[in-house]
Amino acid sequence: MFGIIAAVYLLFVVYFTFDEIRRLVRLKKRYFRSILSVVHCGMIVCSWMGVAFYVWRHLEVARLSDLFHRTNGY
Repeated sequence: MFGIIAAVYLLFVVYFTFDEIRRLVRLKKRYFRSILSVVHCGMIVCSWMGVAFYVWRHLEVARLSDLFHRTNGY
């Protein structure tokens, strides 16, 4: 269940990232005159950091689980 939610979240992050890039290209310097645009960029950066942390955590748990099984818990 959580894998589906994570995939949907990732799809939303990708969609909003491309949407903001499209707006940035269209508005150029005027894009950064709106505080809301800066807030959106911050939210997107935080979202990508969350995705990176999720992937890192998943890989680290897999590594530690493998180590635990190889050493029989010691």
